[in-house]
Amino acid sequence: MDGSSSTIPGIWASNTSDSVLSDNLYSHNDYGIMLSDSFNNTLARNEIDTSGIGILLAAGSLGNSLEENTLESNTHYGIVLFHSPNNVLLNNSANFNGGGIYLNASADNLLQGNTVSSNSEEGITIEWSTGNTIIENTCSENDAGITLSISSKSNSIYGNVFVDNNQNTSITVNAGSNIWDDGYPSGGNYWSDYSGSDMFSGQDQDQPGSDGIGDVPYLIPSEDNIPGNGGTDNYPLMQYGDDPNISPVASFTYSPKHSMVGQEITFDASESSDIDGEITSYEWNFGDDVTASGSIVKHTYADTGTYVVTLVVIDSEESDDTTTATIIIIGLMEGDVDQNGYVTLKDSTIIKKWLTGTWELDESQLVSADTYDNDEVTLRDSTLIKKWLVNPDTTLWESPADDNMVQPVPKP
Repeated sequence: MDGSSSTIPGIWASNTSDSVLSDNLYSHNDYGIMLSDSFNNTLARNEIDTSGIGILLAAGSLGNSLEENTLESNTHYGIVLFHSPNNVLLNNSANFNGGGIYLNASADNLLQGNTVSSNSEEGITIEWSTGNTIIENTCSENDAGITLSISSKSNSIYGNVFVDNNQNTSITVNAGSNIWDDGYPSGGNYWSDYSGSDMFSGQDQDQPGSDGIGDVPYLIPSEDNIPGNGGTDNYPLMQYGDDPNISPVASFTYSPKHSMVGQEITFDASESSDIDGEITSYEWNFGDDVTASGSIVKHTYADTGTYVVTLVVIDSEESDDTTTATIIIIGLMEGDVDQNGYVTLKDSTIIKKWLTGTWELDESQLVSADTYDNDEVTLRDSTLIKKWLVNPDTTLWESPADDNMVQPVPKP
């Protein structure tokens, strides 16, 4: 249908419901399409240009769906919602108009995936409107990317791209409070004038490694030009569109922190993350020519020394990240039978229990229990520990003969 060259709306419907209007061309009208007091209609893939307003929903029109319409070179706005709540605007293009999309006294609408570009005034204007969800839209090269004014509060605005506008936001001091991000890790919006960096990750942006989110919030000014008075995007996005895959972030812990020769150590990389995909590989190098794979692995060192443990994580797009930790492996401590890093009365008791067959000791624990270094564990070893605990400054046994043995340490 070609509704061209008219000074009235190309289509004007009032009190209409459950209709579909699609694949039409309208130009040179006051309004390309105007719906008044109309419900649950679908307007799809219409092209409207060189009119006053491309599409106007007015007088309580609600539940309508505007999808994939193209609105260009219209004098005032591409799309206007006036006193019209609960509508869906999805994947429309409103470019080269006076303004892109304008909501006035219209609440609880969804604006998603729309492109508003090269409009001489605002890309998206919200006025006297609350509770709208504005997500995944691209606002570029407009005078203002998005404008909120006069009691426009409780709107959720995230996942959008604001790039190369004369000003990305225009917020009046009486606009009210709005939501500018969807929390972590979903994030907020991409702002072309954001000057922060991405060196850290995590909800508080205090963990090592980038995550595609800026390390400091984006402070939105109001008309008084004070940053933050217009709102705060706590998790500004660093990339948009066809930008490269965001690399994973490698992170791991290990336990126990103070480890000895022959003691099993657990390495846990479950805190590693990938904000836009999943980690498919965890590769470990323990610094002693031993490697392993998996998110949680165990390893035992055969010799004392300082070792650099390396973790490499790889995501589904073959991007990777590496992190390291340096651990010190000490020799077995004489008398530290339970191998907790100290010699206590418990170690003496364990020897007694082992001698009566009520306690099990592995090979390295037996070596620690042999305080006399005579290749056997007897009640004398238990007694020697007790004597040493009374006066640990007194050397009651010889210096360790084995390179992997260290002097006892009392618990503080």
